[in-house]
Amino acid sequence: MTRGPAADLHTALAHHQAGRFDQAEALYRALLAAQPDHADALHLLGVLRLQQDDPAEAAALIARAIERNAGVAYYHGNLAEAYLRLGRIVDAVAASRREVTLAPSEQARHRLGRCLNAAGAAAQKAGDFASAERLYEQALTLASNLAEASSNLGSLRQRAGDDAAAIAHYRKALTTAPDLAPTLLNLGKALGRLGNYAEAAEALMRYTALAPADHQAKLLLGEALESAGDRDGALAAFLAAAKSGPWLSESLFRAGRVLRDSGRLHDARDAFRQALQADPDFDGARIALFSTLNWLCAWEERDALLPTLPACVERIASGSEPVETLFPLAVELPYVPADPALHRRVLDVIARGLDQGRSAHGPVEAEPARLHVGYVSPDFGDHPISQVCRRLFALHDRSRFTVTCYALDDRDAASPLRAEIEASADRFVSLAGLSEEQAVERIVGDAVHILVDLTGYLRRSRPRLFAARAAPVQVYWLGHAGELRAPYIPYLIADRIVLPPEVESDVASAVVRLPETYHIADRMPVAAETPTRAAAGLPEDAFVFCAFNNPLKIDREVFGTWLEILTKVPNGVLWLSHGISDATTRNLKAAAEAAGVDPARLIFAGWVRDKSAHLARHRCADLFLDTFRFNASSTTLDALWTGLPVLTRRGDSFTGRISASMLTAVGMPDLICETSADYVERAVALANAPEAVADLRRRLEERRLSAPLFDTPRFVRHLEAAYEGMWRQVAAGEEPRGFDVSAAGSPPP
Repeated sequence: MTRGPAADLHTALAHHQAGRFDQAEALYRALLAAQPDHADALHLLGVLRLQQDDPAEAAALIARAIERNAGVAYYHGNLAEAYLRLGRIVDAVAASRREVTLAPSEQARHRLGRCLNAAGAAAQKAGDFASAERLYEQALTLASNLAEASSNLGSLRQRAGDDAAAIAHYRKALTTAPDLAPTLLNLGKALGRLGNYAEAAEALMRYTALAPADHQAKLLLGEALESAGDRDGALAAFLAAAKSGPWLSESLFRAGRVLRDSGRLHDARDAFRQALQADPDFDGARIALFSTLNWLCAWEERDALLPTLPACVERIASGSEPVETLFPLAVELPYVPADPALHRRVLDVIARGLDQGRSAHGPVEAEPARLHVGYVSPDFGDHPISQVCRRLFALHDRSRFTVTCYALDDRDAASPLRAEIEASADRFVSLAGLSEEQAVERIVGDAVHILVDLTGYLRRSRPRLFAARAAPVQVYWLGHAGELRAPYIPYLIADRIVLPPEVESDVASAVVRLPETYHIADRMPVAAETPTRAAAGLPEDAFVFCAFNNPLKIDREVFGTWLEILTKVPNGVLWLSHGISDATTRNLKAAAEAAGVDPARLIFAGWVRDKSAHLARHRCADLFLDTFRFNASSTTLDALWTGLPVLTRRGDSFTGRISASMLTAVGMPDLICETSADYVERAVALANAPEAVADLRRRLEERRLSAPLFDTPRFVRHLEAAYEGMWRQVAAGEEPRGFDVSAAGSPPP
């Protein structure tokens, strides 16, 4: 019996469906040799050729089938598939539309959605974002569960800066296709930008499991974990990324940062060294190594790096790395024996790199009913800035001022001090989850007149908010002391001691001098019970020199001076803060031993969480020894408030005259020495004259409650007068210029 065409087609289709493509193709072609116009055979051979990755022949065959029988809907659908593979998107959409017209099944509508999604992607690639958005939305109207279209629409929203909307689209896509790798990656990035670090890390973990060779994504995962507070997870991610050659130095650099922040300074130093070895031109790693050596008090290796920094700064100035790379130098160069001109150059490079050259704020009101002051900081919580500013916000005169605090970080959102500040401001706004553009829009929308930067370039700062000129008047105060030299923050709050008029030639800012001290202080609660010396780890019969300073402030010169004092005071001990690393402690003990001083005479105080208890233990000491290049600052205030006399040496920079300002404001200027020799002589003399120390304590006890330093309401009146003087200049259309605020609270005309 002779087989007919139908039987041959049935046999070919059976082979086709079973995956026996060669047999199926042979039968399809034999059938077409006999009947060239057999529509089903043309179509099925076209489908087979598409499966065999020949979309060009597939399209030709299926098109011939449609010429023979244009009424079969799925012919048009499969032709659309071939056109998609060929990149003929317009033809694919047209073919798919014909399928839907003939048979609007769910499968046909889904196919048309896919074609429209492809058309949207092509429009997006060509830069026609409006058409792309319209096409993606049409695709989702046809197939609401089309993951690719939701994901692509999310990428458009993300490109427009609307991360929140993008995230919604990405999440919708992932409900249908949970393993859509590019969507997981984009979701992780968007969540990270909004500060949702834990969720970002979860998305990126899923992505890296699907794409284990993407080591750059492991860097992103490490960043998210680090920001979420999972340092162990971040370190593991960075070390995994380090297995890739192209990302070796960057991964080691990120691992070093985590190690540094975990207090593992010795390991951090090694990681930064290795990053530099992998890429000797990696200036970010060089600066991080320099900073870590500062924290370690590893002065010899740190000083060996100093000569390499000017060239590093110039490379970054020419665009080798983002100017944010220089932030640690902006903060830490005043701590080290570096040329002040280098520090000024660093600040100038940063300011030039950040400056947007335009103002985001609205028109300047000539006479607003009340001046709206905004304070910006990542440290509204258990931090020295918040401790000294604790009562500032509540003490502002509400008949003349409105106060908003803008928090850049929410890590300490649950602290009692944060709650106190939130309650004392008229408004407390978290900017932590906002992009730079959104944060600027929020500040501008709040109609802030005077925006105060309390942070400078310290960690978690966001100086680009100020570079956008979100307010008509922008001021730098406290932070890491000194000036920023940024044209968009023209005003600097100082006093006549930290910045005397005769040194203003090197200052780029408009200096506004407060009458008694530039630094606010607060009467912090002190625990009633003083620990015994034994409980504090101190010998009962020793003269206790206290120096609860950040290790960054302890340089070779001041430490050598302290050791000289110890050699001249045999019963003296030096009570230091332990800091964040045992390695720093070891280095200081080794330096003491090398100088012939028993390391046991260095006693390191552990960290006490309760601030009032920490203040109370100051009573166990006899004399506080200040650092030289960068004074103790808030630590000086701690000592003075608890009745512990502070001995300082007047420096030749803003940062070296902070304690002189405070001692003058508390009525104890006789504790300011002009030379290192005077400093040593005075410390030794006091150690041998207990009655003189007792007299200092008595005088300090009398004056701390009456002198200007701890009179916070008085200080706030001076600060308000400064703000009003600044506003008058700007409202009059004048360029910012410095002035002195009088003790009566009114600036001169």
